[in-house]
Amino acid sequence: MKYDDAAALFAKAKDKNAGKPIGNNTRLVQVGSDYAVRLHETNIVTLKPDGSIVLNSGGYRTMTTKSRINEHVPELHITQDMGLWYVNVRGQTVFFEDGMVIPATGPITGNDGYAMQKAKAQVDKMVSAFIKGYVNKMLKDGIEQPGDGDCWGCAMRDESHPENTEPMGYDHYLSHFEERYYVPTIFFQALDEKKYPNPGLIMHMMSTDARFMKKEATIILQAYFRKRKLGIAEQLARRLV
Repeated sequence: MKYDDAAALFAKAKDKNAGKPIGNNTRLVQVGSDYAVRLHETNIVTLKPDGSIVLNSGGYRTMTTKSRINEHVPELHITQDMGLWYVNVRGQTVFFEDGMVIPATGPITGNDGYAMQKAKAQVDKMVSAFIKGYVNKMLKDGIEQPGDGDCWGCAMRDESHPENTEPMGYDHYLSHFEERYYVPTIFFQALDEKKYPNPGLIMHMMSTDARFMKKEATIILQAYFRKRKLGIAEQLARRLV
């Protein structure tokens, strides 16, 4: 889909505010002078008047996100290898990064993914060690509440764009890993993202059953970092280049 195609399709939308349905949980919306393919709450493809395209997974590197991008932007193709995404366009293959721009013509600016493969392997180990240390601290000290001494980078939220769960970026997590900085906000954000029907009950069970706490806290934190691993690896890869 090119910009003019998107404009013509959007013109057929019955409700311009809601956008034009183009798939399951997928709509074509207008954002200023741009048109975007929105999956759930994330603009995964943004088509600009100059012919350039902005790609974004919103942190959700899922089969659905990948297939939607490939479906609606047939001039490029996203492939996956060892959990990493690559963009193939005009005979060039580069590593997929959220916010990357595909120009209308010419080469894409990006790396070939070698640094990312190395970074992702390191981040996998860092996350595993951090979660283990975090859970051990909870078993020792209990469930601490967020406070003034907490990490403001973790606590920051973009109220105007709730789909952006990391307005401050991912770089600060590397400091958490290196310094073993187990701030309460991380756990409470992770618990909120899990969307338990009764989080209060989960918290009560964790506070009264150490075995349950160890198991459930690990699951909660794993889900939290699973969504962020690639973003953190992208930051680490920049240090390795």
